[in-house]
Amino acid sequence: MIDDSLGPSAEPAEAAPEESRPAPEGRTLDPAEVLFRRETGRLQMREGDGEWRDVSALRLFPLSEPERWISVVDEKQVEIGVFSDLRALEPEQRDLIEEELRRRYLAPAILEIISIRHRYDVTEWTVETDRGPAVFMMRSVQEKVKEPRPRHLILEDAEGNRYDIPDIEALDPVSRRWLDQEV
Repeated sequence: MIDDSLGPSAEPAEAAPEESRPAPEGRTLDPAEVLFRRETGRLQMREGDGEWRDVSALRLFPLSEPERWISVVDEKQVEIGVFSDLRALEPEQRDLIEEELRRRYLAPAILEIISIRHRYDVTEWTVETDRGPAVFMMRSVQEKVKEPRPRHLILEDAEGNRYDIPDIEALDPVSRRWLDQEV
């Protein structure tokens, strides 16, 4: 059985389907009233005719709804507001937010599973990711594999790093066999 919660050290479990989930508390940001820019390496936001201020973007439901419910917080981590759907932003503005989110939620995508070896109470995974080759150890594989959506897996290694398999059907047959044996 695959656990789709993230555990106590991460975001809360995500159970409600998209259409039945209520809007998060807080102020909804209007994409037509907000501008973003990157200045000296920092994401900045301006509402209407207001001042530019440093901000960060957070996913409220990072696994089940990565494109929806994006919180914008100031430099003190106080929420300014929430976008209900990133797709409502103009492409250039959306690109800035997506870049910020990629920096925050770094999870290499596994493209190929080269081998999985059992060593005592851990499994050693040798994989090819979108960021190059990687080797990592996992304990309790059944507990450390999350399935946020059908065919999408997130693996957490022994050090708490995450590896993403966005679509298990996109893996080559050998990689799928390795995965089937472990999960």
